[in-house]
Amino acid sequence: MRFLTLNSLNFTYTPLFNLTKGKYRLEVIPLNAKNLVKNPSFEKTFAGLPESWKIGNTKDFKISFDKGYDGKYSLKVSTSTTKKTWSWIRSEPVKVEPGKEYLIITHMKILNANASHIVIEGWKGNKVIKQLIQCPPGVSGTGTYDWKSFTCRIKIPENIDNIRVVLNAGWVLDKSKGEAITWFDDIQ
Repeated sequence: MRFLTLNSLNFTYTPLFNLTKGKYRLEVIPLNAKNLVKNPSFEKTFAGLPESWKIGNTKDFKISFDKGYDGKYSLKVSTSTTKKTWSWIRSEPVKVEPGKEYLIITHMKILNANASHIVIEGWKGNKVIKQLIQCPPGVSGTGTYDWKSFTCRIKIPENIDNIRVVLNAGWVLDKSKGEAITWFDDIQ
């Protein structure tokens, strides 16, 4: 399966390929797919928390809502810890078909954060089997960047029937610059 992503006026086609000199016609056809993640842009809240998401590590991290990449809100996760630790904010499980390919699209923005990333976990029934992919991967020494879109695709292993998204905000990269902040939005 191949994917074309439109970001402003830039096109990205995955996987990359080369064309010989000549004339070509490009057809862009919508995927006609629905988003399987509940509350992907954190627009729905209850008691100050995002609906359909479970908050993990509240000892080292605090959450709030901020202007979003898409829509009114994004989930803002901040910390002052310099220890290697994760926020563990988990979506509800999503039913998937073994052997089928899925497109994962995520959006993140970070400030002074180390190794923030998003994990897709695979489940069988109600038991976590394994981490399937990171999109984007956690990279030490990441730092600061404005909103970025990350696109990954995954073929679901035969022993997996559910997946869930895990948002992992990273820790402080440079203590002299204050808190580490990671924003998440528009998870598809």
